[in-house]
Amino acid sequence: MAIQGLRDSSNFATNERPENWRETLLRLMPVSAKAAKAPLTALTAAMKEESTNDSVFHWWEKGVQSRRVALGANLTAPAAGTVQTLTIVSGALSYKAGDIFMVENGLQSGAACELMQVHQDPTADTSLTVVRGVAGSTPATLAYAGAGINPYIVCIGNAYEEGSLAPTGVSWNPSDQYNYTQIFRNTFELTRTAMKTKLRTNPKAYDEAKRETMEVMGMDMERAFLFGRLATGSKNGKPIRYTAGIYHQLAAANKIAVTNATLKMTQWDSIMQSIFAEGSSEKIMMGGNQALAAIQTCVRKNTSYQIYLNEKEYGMKVTKFTCPFGDLTFWSHPLFNQMPSGTTAATAYYSLGAAAFVLDMENIKYRYLDGSDIHFEDELEEPGMDGVKEGFIGECGLEVDHLSTHFFIYNMASGAADL
Repeated sequence: MAIQGLRDSSNFATNERPENWRETLLRLMPVSAKAAKAPLTALTAAMKEESTNDSVFHWWEKGVQSRRVALGANLTAPAAGTVQTLTIVSGALSYKAGDIFMVENGLQSGAACELMQVHQDPTADTSLTVVRGVAGSTPATLAYAGAGINPYIVCIGNAYEEGSLAPTGVSWNPSDQYNYTQIFRNTFELTRTAMKTKLRTNPKAYDEAKRETMEVMGMDMERAFLFGRLATGSKNGKPIRYTAGIYHQLAAANKIAVTNATLKMTQWDSIMQSIFAEGSSEKIMMGGNQALAAIQTCVRKNTSYQIYLNEKEYGMKVTKFTCPFGDLTFWSHPLFNQMPSGTTAATAYYSLGAAAFVLDMENIKYRYLDGSDIHFEDELEEPGMDGVKEGFIGECGLEVDHLSTHFFIYNMASGAADL
C-alpha cells in the first residue's frame, strides 16, 4: 500500500513494527542486601539505562511466591488422616500433590499447629484436596472470618515416600509490562540584535537562554516521570505519546495517607515495614520540606532512631534515616517545595510540599529511543530569520519495575509524639 506524505511510526503495516522487548526476566526478591532542581531526572545519569528501538518498550516481571493461601471457608475437625477438600480464596494451582501446609492460626497462641498434605494435584485455583492432621498433628477447627483469626495456611515444604515417582512440575509465567517514550522538546529564540546587546544581569544572553531552556526541560521531564499518564493520541495528523509516570502506576495500597495529617511513630513504623517488605534494603525518599520536617519531629519526639543530616549522594545534600527495617535517603525536592500546602475557606489543604515518593532505584531504569537521548538542536529558525532558534529534544521514559517496591506518602503536614 502506498503512503503519501511524510512517513511516521503509525504508517507501518500491522505487526511490521517489532516494538522493543526485554528478554531478561526480572525477579522480585524479598529485601536484598544491597541534583539539582530535578533530582530524579538528574539521577538518570547514574541509574541503569537502556536504549530501545521502538517507542513502545516492554519488559517481563516475575515475583517470588509467598507460598501461603487464605481459606475461603471454615475448617472443621475430622479425624486425623481424613481426606478433605478445602475452599481457598485463590492460588491452589501453584501447588501439587505432596506439598505440606501448616495452619498459621496456632502461632499466635504458641499452640501446636496442624499440618495437612495435598492429596492430589489441584484442578481449580480455589480448592485444595488435602489429608488432614498429618505428621501426628491434630486437625484444627477454624472460623476463617472470625475476629482475630488468622485465615492463612502456609506451605512448609513437601514429603514423598521412598521409590516415589517424580511429582507434577509447577511453573509460573512472567507478566508483560510496557511504557511509551515521550518526545520532550524545549527551544529558545533570540534576535541578532538581542545577542549583540550587553545586559547588566547577564552579559551573555545566548548562554543564559540556553542554560535556562535546559533547566526548564529537566523540570518538565521530572514532572512527567513522576506524574505522567500512559496514553497515545494524534496531533496535527501525527502520533503523540505520553509516558507513564510513577504516581499513576502505583496501586492504591502503595499510596499511603498520614492519619489526620499528623505523623506519629506508630504509623511511621507501619509505613517503614511496608516500604521495606520487598526490594532493596536502602531506598530513596524524594519529598517536600514539610514532609521532611514532619518525619524529623515525629522521630525526635518518640525514639532514638538516627537521622543523619547533610550527607552527600551524587553531589547532592541528603538526609539519611536509619531504622531496623532499612535505610531511607531523603532528598528535599525543590519542585515539591514550590507546591506548598495552604488553607482555603479556613480549611487546610495539602500539596506536594507535604508528600514524598519512596523509590527503589534498583528497580528503575531510564529508557530512551535509540539515537534520541536528550541532545541539542541548532539552526531551527525559519529561512531569513534575523536571529537564532535552538533547543533540546529527546525521546525517553522510565521503566519502573516491581511497582510494589515503590510508594507515595502524602498529607505529612506535621509530626507528633504518640500518646
